[in-house]
Amino acid sequence: MTETIYDKLGAALNARNMNLPAIKCDAYYALVEFLFTPEEAAITCSMPIAYVSVEEVAANQGTNDVGKLSAMLETMGDKGLIHIKETNGKKLYEALPFVPGIIEFQLQRGIVDEHHKQVARLILNYYKALNNVAVLSTPPLEATFAGRKLTVNKDIKGNSPTIIPYHEMKALIENHTCPK
Repeated sequence: MTETIYDKLGAALNARNMNLPAIKCDAYYALVEFLFTPEEAAITCSMPIAYVSVEEVAANQGTNDVGKLSAMLETMGDKGLIHIKETNGKKLYEALPFVPGIIEFQLQRGIVDEHHKQVARLILNYYKALNNVAVLSTPPLEATFAGRKLTVNKDIKGNSPTIIPYHEMKALIENHTCPK
């Protein structure tokens, strides 16, 4: 069987994060084929796990048409398939995992139209399909990931030298009572 671009996309998504893995099933293909054109999937597959310039993506794609690629990356950013940030006047692009990333970007604007309703249905169908696979019985998050990345479109300077491990933060949250 020939590996499709959407199979390769699954591997690229999984390389970024495993909170919600890309598992080959009918619901996975329905979701990614709705979200990504084959060309967009190929671009995502060629992006390293870091922010990169359009020139770096073009080199990985083997193309000299930086203008066309730049326009495609902007469209992918508008569609919530990649993240775009500007640093020192230069745009940088990062491919996103399913979660946190693509799934949130699809629904965060709160737009209610047929496109977004279909996206929501496809995401729900995919989640249900994952529940039928032993995938969600993977080790708990705290056993597999040191942290999570939140994209806020600006640099944040931290002033706390203490990093609290996940299990300690989880206990703090669970044991906290809200004042009435």
